[in-house]
Amino acid sequence: SADAFASLLLSGSDDEIHEKAKDRFKKVEVINDWAIASLLEAAKAPRKPKTVEATPLSESIVPERNLGNSSSCGLISIHIGQCGVQLGTTLWERYARDHGILNDDMEQGGTPSPLLFDELSWGRYAPRAILADTDPSTIDSAMRIGKDVFSVLNCVRGAQCSSDLFTRGRYEVGREAMKILTTSLRRQAEACDTVSGFHLIYSNAGGTGSGLTSLLCDELRDNFKSPTHHFTVMPGKSCSSPGAYNSVLSFPYLAEASLATIFDNSTLYQLCEKKM
Repeated sequence: SADAFASLLLSGSDDEIHEKAKDRFKKVEVINDWAIASLLEAAKAPRKPKTVEATPLSESIVPERNLGNSSSCGLISIHIGQCGVQLGTTLWERYARDHGILNDDMEQGGTPSPLLFDELSWGRYAPRAILADTDPSTIDSAMRIGKDVFSVLNCVRGAQCSSDLFTRGRYEVGREAMKILTTSLRRQAEACDTVSGFHLIYSNAGGTGSGLTSLLCDELRDNFKSPTHHFTVMPGKSCSSPGAYNSVLSFPYLAEASLATIFDNSTLYQLCEKKM
């Protein structure tokens, strides 16, 4: 299982990890020494928290809020990669309906929960959510669908895709996107009196979902003390080799989560075919 595999990453021997990786990803023809060495190094590397002072944001770029209801405890959702962003656009449309908010203009039509929605000074409600992808086309599509739902300040749009590679998502294009994501994250946190936690929604089979999420986990661990709940879509049995490697390399960061809910992509696809 995913939990057992994650536990093995932190406690097993090199040989046990190698054998477990082979067993978990049977569709991958070659589990090479580089992948296992990278996995072992990431899993067992010491992770000491560091103290970094957050740079205050300019008040001119932060939307004015209703000070009459300033006391708020917020739950911030971060949707990462193509899978996470597409789930986010559908999820927040449903949230808007469930909480009595008119989805076309996000104006109050009921009693929205301050845990999920931030009330602005002119009577509008903004989701406590961030959409992030290194592929600009994904964010452009999300903004067309939810142009009246999501603030452009909370949409992190990269310059180019990560090519389904963990290394590009973490060490190359993801680095630039992470700078913008950090600013959006702090802006959302500053809008809450208390941050009750973070929801991370992504697929760890993609380069952005695995690589950029690993950078985000470092940021949350070092600069925020709130719990994190990961909603992770795992690659199915027919997954390509890069997707399997991405999943393996991102597992140490998943193991650090306060809580993780894992979905199998193949099973979800079958449920959609049968039930929808």
